[in-house]
Amino acid sequence: MPPIDRALFPALSRYAYLNAAASSPLATPVAEAAMGQLRESLAEGDLHFPRWLAFKETLRERLGALFQAPARQVAFTPSTSLGFHAVAELFWRRGIREVLTLDAEFPSTTVPLLARGLKLKVVKARPDGTYRPEDLEGGEAIALSAVQYGSGFAIDLSAVRALARTRKVPLAVNVAQALGQVPLSADGIDFLCGTSHKWLMGGYGTGFFYAREGWLEEHGLPWAGWLTPPESQRWQAFPGSRWEGAVAEGADLRTETLGLDAGGGNWSGLFAFGAALALIEQAGVARIHAHNLELQRQLREGLTRRGFHPNAPLMTGICVTRVKGDPLEAVRALLQQGVVVTPRAGGVRFSTHGYNDATDVERALEAIDRAKLQPAPA
Repeated sequence: MPPIDRALFPALSRYAYLNAAASSPLATPVAEAAMGQLRESLAEGDLHFPRWLAFKETLRERLGALFQAPARQVAFTPSTSLGFHAVAELFWRRGIREVLTLDAEFPSTTVPLLARGLKLKVVKARPDGTYRPEDLEGGEAIALSAVQYGSGFAIDLSAVRALARTRKVPLAVNVAQALGQVPLSADGIDFLCGTSHKWLMGGYGTGFFYAREGWLEEHGLPWAGWLTPPESQRWQAFPGSRWEGAVAEGADLRTETLGLDAGGGNWSGLFAFGAALALIEQAGVARIHAHNLELQRQLREGLTRRGFHPNAPLMTGICVTRVKGDPLEAVRALLQQGVVVTPRAGGVRFSTHGYNDATDVERALEAIDRAKLQPAPA
């Protein structure tokens, strides 16, 4: 039995939905939580704003617990990309100008760094689709994904953390493809950036950012808003500013990462995220990970019998295999059979999650046969 109740996901009654690496379908309680907040706003405006603020702090604690981080060091953002914009700015303020990364990174990791003017030293994957910590040479900082979106490869984060400590370089990790499907700890990591709509099943519009204690105290906040000052100065237009005549300068700002919640928040999205996080908490990430590995074994065995070859070893709930012809056409052909997947890395990406079961895998393999998909030539 799947660790997450499939009956909660209406889309699963129609599709073999093997696409959590792009976005999970919404569970009924997740949608109801978002709509409940909207209905409350419709009926009573923002009368319950203080309760919403309190809910967000509870959610922050629960999210921090998922990757073993203090709640005060976690901020909510709209996306993974915005988190990496904070990383880029803080790297720049520290004097870092060259960052080591991997060649198959998702643009959320790389584009914000490039936009800030940082140079990226790029490590290429080995022929088997893997990266080894010993391949990570050079750079004044490291930025990479815990799980690669185009293969499902999970780098040895413990070894990377040890490497960063030895070289005394900061480490930023994109956890968008990891958190919710593999156990994860922020220990020894300077920054974590992620999103709610993939393995966390919370729908679009909510991201999160973790900064190790000390970064913001030393370099300041990359942005601020009306919720950033200490609570005692929250409603002041010039909190702690220095005055020279009619000219104000500077402000008292919280240095904890939660100060980056500059405004109130995407409230319906946060309530949805809370309901989705409850599903993860109830199932347990370790159980989800074990379940995914079993489904992936079944999927990969079926693909191998048909001549397909996954582009990285079995490590997570992601499998990408090259196909003959246009991958987008292959994905469309599978969708006609009721199988939802995504084109990636010159092939098709199948991602299994805690709400999937063996019937989804079997349906996908049967759809491959009916669509007459063929592996790409070696």
